[in-house]
Amino acid sequence: MGQLRDDHPAAPLRLGRGAGGAGRAPAAYESVRLAHAAGVLIAAGTDFGGGSLRANQLAWEVETPVTAGLEPYDALAAATVNGGRLLGEPGAGVLEQGGPADFLLVHGDPLTDPGSLRRVWRTSW
Repeated sequence: MGQLRDDHPAAPLRLGRGAGGAGRAPAAYESVRLAHAAGVLIAAGTDFGGGSLRANQLAWEVETPVTAGLEPYDALAAATVNGGRLLGEPGAGVLEQGGPADFLLVHGDPLTDPGSLRRVWRTSW
């Protein structure tokens, strides 16, 4: 399967790589910032800037909204509980007694350092 050109609308958001990705970054960040300020519930997903299933995608999905101006707490909620809320599954993305517990442990605090999601220590599925 071929690679998309940087200027293709479905190409991943590539910060600093050619005019295609770098040119879209400011508009993408501003869009996220305005949506959040307007009270739009934001959920992480591979549609923000193209995304992919590559390693560390979750970390990128949390770091990018922080770069756009969201607080780390809001960006982390976008990668966990907000998806369930938007899909009508309020138990998704929540750790609670008696509930499912798919989670990961990281070195660091994602609420102050979203990059800590790149430093996974243990997982539980």
